[in-house]
Amino acid sequence: MFKGRSVTAFLAVLFASAYLVYLIISFKDFNNQSEEPAGQFIRALLTLFLLPHLIVTIIAVIMGWIGFGTKSSGFILTSAILYCVSLFMFMFVFFYLVPSIVLGFVGYANQKKLSRNNVL
Repeated sequence: MFKGRSVTAFLAVLFASAYLVYLIISFKDFNNQSEEPAGQFIRALLTLFLLPHLIVTIIAVIMGWIGFGTKSSGFILTSAILYCVSLFMFMFVFFYLVPSIVLGFVGYANQKKLSRNNVL
């Protein structure tokens, strides 16, 4: 399964996928509540900031799985950069995305080295 593929890139995408599942479940539960108008306003404001973070994280995870599946260091680098963008969109999730960011960049370097060694 990992022949010619970076294990750290796999771990980065795996951690990000677990975070994405958590984010989708909490986002779905968060928007199903109905309260007073002030609570609805706060929820709408938080949704305004959380939705772009969710979309970028979904794109990053898709890019990460494509990069791992096709052994493409470019897709892995793109996913690591999108994890950074997603983190800066919503800084409250710092501890959830930092492992994916670090492992993503390390996985990119490892995949590039593995791809270079397989060509020779």
